[in-house]
Amino acid sequence: MHFLKSLPLLLLVAAVVCGCGPKTTAPDPAATNVENNALPVNEDATASNAPAANSADPSTADLTGRILLNGDVPPPRKLSITKDVETCGAIDTIVDITGTDGGVANVVIEVKGVEGDDFTFDVPEAGYVMRQKDCQFKPNLLVIPNGKNIQVYNDDPVGHNVNTGDWNKMQPAGPDPIVRPIDNRAPLKIGCNIHSWMEAWIYPVENPFFAVTDAKGNFKITGIPPGKYRVNIWHASLGRKNARLTLEAGKTATLDHEFKVK
Repeated sequence: MHFLKSLPLLLLVAAVVCGCGPKTTAPDPAATNVENNALPVNEDATASNAPAANSADPSTADLTGRILLNGDVPPPRKLSITKDVETCGAIDTIVDITGTDGGVANVVIEVKGVEGDDFTFDVPEAGYVMRQKDCQFKPNLLVIPNGKNIQVYNDDPVGHNVNTGDWNKMQPAGPDPIVRPIDNRAPLKIGCNIHSWMEAWIYPVENPFFAVTDAKGNFKITGIPPGKYRVNIWHASLGRKNARLTLEAGKTATLDHEFKVK
């Protein structure tokens, strides 16, 4: 497995040529269900080369890269299911970090500080939905524009308690969703006080210039207005890092990063 061990911990902003693609990479439905152990923010990274040409739109910039894991993937965590076993017993472990070929899946890459307040988002047809099934939240990572409503469904025959820290509501079995706006500047952990192992993450964004890494840790964000930005790199278990980039019109910048684990 290749982890780019020769790279320093600092984020590296390099230049590559890449094709055009959608503004966001859809969250992986296999998003990890993990605890948040926030890490210190990195020092600012600096560009090592001039960005490569962006063939998609000469007036905007693209950002691409890969997030890797340096170290051994932690083993699954064993669960002790003692309540509503007939419904909840379908799982007995939780995997904190997923990915293949050394990449880390389900990392949110977010470009911060893009000016404007009338952004267009690719809204799912059903809206922003989280479901509870077999005493698990699905998906376990949901990126949502800040201020938009989330719909939480209970597909189990048993009751749940939905708790984001901002609001806390009992939800009996049945078809009616809990509908609440998300209004927060930081990732929210959503849990169930009845079934303590149930947890997932809601990540609010202020603009559509974000992506979620795929199984190999790859991401791509296109059509970004040129400028100087902070870019957040966030994983529910590995924490948060950031870099400061200058994105040039008609160019593609690359942002690669390694999370180190023991």
